[in-house]
Amino acid sequence: MLSLARTAATRIEPVTYPCAYCGAPASAETGCPACGHGPDPDAIDVVRTDAEISELIAHLAAARHQVRDLEDRIGQAWQRRHAAASRVRAAVSATRPAPVAVAAPRTETSTRVVQNVLFLLGGLLLGVAAIVFTAVAWAQFGLAGRAALLAGFTLAALAVPVLALRRGLRATAETMAAVGLLLFLLDGYAAWHVNLFGVAGGEPARYAGLVCAATAVVAAGYARLTGLVAPRWAALLTAQPALPLIVAPAEPGPAGWTLTFGALAASNLAVLSLRNAITPTRAAATSAAATAAARNPGITAGAATFGAIASLIAFAPAFGAAIATLETATPAFHAAWQAVVPGPGWQLPAALALITAAIAAVLPARWRAGAALGGAAAVALALPAGLGLAWWNASVFDLAVVAAALAMATRHATPVVRKAAPALAAPAHRVAAMPGAASPSAASSLASLGGQAASLGGQAISLVAQVTTAALLGLHALAAGFGRPGVAAAVLAVLALFGVAVAVAAKLPILRAAGQVIAVLVTPGIAWTATAALGLPGTAQARTVAAAAVLLAVVLRFIPGLPARMATVLVVLPLPLWAATAGDPVALYAALTLLLLSVAGLKGWETPIYALPAAILLVTLGPDLARLLFPLDPVWAGRPLTTPTAAVADAVAALLTAVAVTRGRWTALSAFALATPLVLAAASVPWPVLPFVTLALGLAILLAAALRPVPVATTLPAGVLLVAAGLVGALPTHASTLAALGAVLIAAAVAAVAGRTAAARLAAWPVAVAAGIGIAVTAGNALELPLRTVAFLVLGVAGTAFGLARGDHRREAAAHAAAVVALLLTVGSAGYAAAVCTIWGLVLGTHAKRRGYLLAAATAELGGWVLLMVAAEVTTLEAYTIPASAVALLAGLRARRGRVSSWVAYGPALAAALLPSLASILVADGQYLRRLLLGLAALAVLLAGARSKLRAPVEVGGVVLAAVALRELAAVWDLIPRWIPLAAGGVLLVVLATTLERRRRDLARFKQALGRMS
Repeated sequence: MLSLARTAATRIEPVTYPCAYCGAPASAETGCPACGHGPDPDAIDVVRTDAEISELIAHLAAARHQVRDLEDRIGQAWQRRHAAASRVRAAVSATRPAPVAVAAPRTETSTRVVQNVLFLLGGLLLGVAAIVFTAVAWAQFGLAGRAALLAGFTLAALAVPVLALRRGLRATAETMAAVGLLLFLLDGYAAWHVNLFGVAGGEPARYAGLVCAATAVVAAGYARLTGLVAPRWAALLTAQPALPLIVAPAEPGPAGWTLTFGALAASNLAVLSLRNAITPTRAAATSAAATAAARNPGITAGAATFGAIASLIAFAPAFGAAIATLETATPAFHAAWQAVVPGPGWQLPAALALITAAIAAVLPARWRAGAALGGAAAVALALPAGLGLAWWNASVFDLAVVAAALAMATRHATPVVRKAAPALAAPAHRVAAMPGAASPSAASSLASLGGQAASLGGQAISLVAQVTTAALLGLHALAAGFGRPGVAAAVLAVLALFGVAVAVAAKLPILRAAGQVIAVLVTPGIAWTATAALGLPGTAQARTVAAAAVLLAVVLRFIPGLPARMATVLVVLPLPLWAATAGDPVALYAALTLLLLSVAGLKGWETPIYALPAAILLVTLGPDLARLLFPLDPVWAGRPLTTPTAAVADAVAALLTAVAVTRGRWTALSAFALATPLVLAAASVPWPVLPFVTLALGLAILLAAALRPVPVATTLPAGVLLVAAGLVGALPTHASTLAALGAVLIAAAVAAVAGRTAAARLAAWPVAVAAGIGIAVTAGNALELPLRTVAFLVLGVAGTAFGLARGDHRREAAAHAAAVVALLLTVGSAGYAAAVCTIWGLVLGTHAKRRGYLLAAATAELGGWVLLMVAAEVTTLEAYTIPASAVALLAGLRARRGRVSSWVAYGPALAAALLPSLASILVADGQYLRRLLLGLAALAVLLAGARSKLRAPVEVGGVVLAAVALRELAAVWDLIPRWIPLAAGGVLLVVLATTLERRRRDLARFKQALGRMS
């Protein structure tokens, strides 16, 4: 394989390679023609090695194919072997049973896990014991004894790891090393406790820092001597508080603490440079264990984390200075020009600059630019407070850092990222293609790929840091600039220029899009702050912002892509808020927002953005539109004394909204129709122009929806709303109401007859019937007729609708509903209600041949009969029950054709005829004639049922007849002689005794028969 690799390396020569600086194709002979860099041997080697690895992977795949073939053949051989063994076992099992194999108990954890747990717990217990000994048992020994004990324990604990390593017990060595270093730290506490060499006379914090520093030094040396990991962690952890504790007694100011934690951060971050000291070539040449020990990724990550924390603490005074600047630049737009930012003095920015230089010096090359930029940002934030400058200087310093950050960010090129992406993806498939046993060449490949991935990660992190720094400093500059509108306008203008520059010069598409969005987004702010600086009123400021937003939206409409649309959204969405703060009509600005969003052409997932301005429009225009469409004028009280009005701004907002939603012809028509009432109200048209125009528009839309293929989802709601509004607006006089209802009736009739679809025709029918009912009620009220008389007019409408339905059950439902309305109008007058029921029964009787209509007609006539009896104050019970039972019997006779049971067919009729009368005679005395007739009727029903062999008549008639007989028996109970009950009781007892004797006899006979059989 090595010979193949050398052969591949000799015959594969790269011609071009991607330039690492600009991403352009570069030649191995002349270098990069774009940026002028000469040939890069490392890049050429990467390309050549990639080609070599690809060829080796192909050879490896062929070898694996051969391995799989051999594995298949081995598997087949094993199958044949198992089959033969099974046959042998089957032959043996015929003579003696085979022993059952007992499966070995399955372990629940590995020995390694158990070992680690034991070590962890053992080390923890030893550490706790040492602490307890030092804190509690220390006083029981003399000075010499104490020193000897602790020194002996410490030396013993630190000597054990060396012996353990010689025997290959690395885990034991790690544990004992941690315990030994803990004992060393406790030695320092013990020395303070006994005032060894007078150490207790100094500052406690400084002494603690020195002990931590000494422990860190000892741990680092011990780690270098033994190569263990635990001492490295001990050195890292104990080094963190050492310097701050040593400095704390001096009570340094903000600059002193900045230097302290900056030095700590620099010492921690220096590990990153040490980590990169081992090159991929050295890593490939050394063993895996040596490479891991040299790199120590866990230690490196811990040091980097502590370094980042220390850096944040070191830069914290800069954040305090930034807040002080913002506090000085208050109140907004009215800050004093000469107001000086209070601060600790020039030492703070100087200290920040020093630690920035120190951190940048110890970091790897790829991190230095980002660190320098972060330090520059901190210095810029601290300069106004440190030098005692006016607040507006902060914006100048911030913008300078923003310019530097953006200049660095624009240098990141898309080709570099794209070319480096395969390097990130390569390790997965290359490692998958490697054998189980890693080789030095594999380690070299992994190290090389890891270096490429780290380089790409460094670029990505640098880009994020640069963009974040620019964003934070830009926001701080803007916040500070709002101390005066002129300064804010200048800051916004500079930010707009930065955005344009990034949009033009950036190589990454996302940066170009961000620059474009920022440049657009700050433009309305420039208009606002500039007008505020000129002293214009709030309304002028809001209108200037709106004009700028309109101009930007129109310009962005011709720029394709998501960034342009999102920029439009961010610019126009705040327009209603501008209006609310300035006192301009919010609805007008919301409609303008909706129009501009429509111009932007939002699509897909972006369309929900329309909901915000639409909701604002609904809240602002909704009440006025509802007041216009549904006025609260009294019904039929005469012509309204006031004319409905609306603000011109509301009318314009409605028209703009209509223009915004003109995605289709009919949608536009519906939108303009809904806007018309506001326009007419703004024009102060007299009544009833507004309701009649609204009604006409609504009817036109609904007729178009019924007669032509139009989008119902948009036209139907608009048409229904306008028609309802027109009808409500026409209610003040009878004439206007009749005219409006007549128009609705005509339109509904046309739709019901000539509708394009069956659904349209069916939906128009009840509307026509409802309009007819309204006309009848309105006309009756105009003629001052009582409601019970108007009921007959409504009944006429119901009859007409029933006749025109021509047997269509769905249309006849509207006629039945009209009849119910007529009946409701007669509430309080039973005679008129009886007449309505009777007439409707006659109407239903005209269709008696149709299924169910005969019974319906009979039911209606029954209702009329009952109501008539109520009107005549008839109290005879049978006057109500007999007609009802007759109708039920008619229904039962028709039901018997379907072979239903007699209970279903005749049960309701028999119950209605007999049970009410039975209840009457049972609860009241007298009624001899009723008792007689009821008994005869029950007997007749019983005989009829017996003759027809029907259960329901027999059972109902029998029960009622028995009840009548018992009722008569109860009436003559006192007339019966006293001996009769006694005799009846005696007879009953005799009968029971006889029955018992018969059963005993039969049992005895059965026993005798069984005896003879045996």
